[in-house]
Amino acid sequence: MRGIEPIVHHGDKPSEVTPRSFRRFLIDTPLRHAGPEQYPPGGCPSIGFGSFHQQYWLDGRLVAVGVVDVLPRCLSSKYLFWEPDLAPLSLGKLTSLQEIEWVWEQQAACPSLRYYYLGFYIHNCHRMRYKVGDFGPSDLLCPKNKCWVPLARVQAALDQPGMVAISELPGALEGLGEEHRVDAATGHPTCPPREPSEAELDAFRFLVKLPGGGGPRGQPQARVVTLKLLRQVGMLGPAADRALVEPLKTWWSRAGAAAASTAAFALE
Repeated sequence: MRGIEPIVHHGDKPSEVTPRSFRRFLIDTPLRHAGPEQYPPGGCPSIGFGSFHQQYWLDGRLVAVGVVDVLPRCLSSKYLFWEPDLAPLSLGKLTSLQEIEWVWEQQAACPSLRYYYLGFYIHNCHRMRYKVGDFGPSDLLCPKNKCWVPLARVQAALDQPGMVAISELPGALEGLGEEHRVDAATGHPTCPPREPSEAELDAFRFLVKLPGGGGPRGQPQARVVTLKLLRQVGMLGPAADRALVEPLKTWWSRAGAAAASTAAFALE
């Protein structure tokens, strides 16, 4: 930790970077490493799958560290931190090129590893403009219909206020196919958003404090329960039910069934 204290991010002072915050933000990961020995030939890159730190050294000095996830179809570039006095060297662009080259090299060992993800893009954040100005061709994921759209087709529309359903712009999906999550026969997204069914709504999970003295010193005990159970025991009145369900429907339509099956919401 002492060796990287001078490296900061988003203007943080070195005194604000603690070992705990460093570990939480840049080391802890839900991904478990899976080595190449667990896969048949052609099924895994040389380092396996998981989260990694890619170090960059200059004359024996650690100058930058890239935080990346290596997944079956992509390398996801999550974060980069570097020595502030080397900012004029544009190390972020250099490391992105290095990561792109790594993906190319690994395709021989793992043909499914084809894509390079630059993470989220916020159009009005000047720190992110390099993602669309310096690398290409590239695609953006439509936040509404969850299909990939060539950036060049929709870049001008990003200046509009609010969320833009870029896949619904004229000509956005023309000629695209399954690689972009588009039905080539119809020209429509293959997985458009939908609201959850009643059964899917009932399965939503919540962390609630239930009375009964099950916690320490007779305090309420926190438990995970479903929306169906909350309704059955009368913990939600009609107004509270409506206020809770409408945001859940919106969240579900954006996140999808897979995310909903692993999520739980704290209910005060």
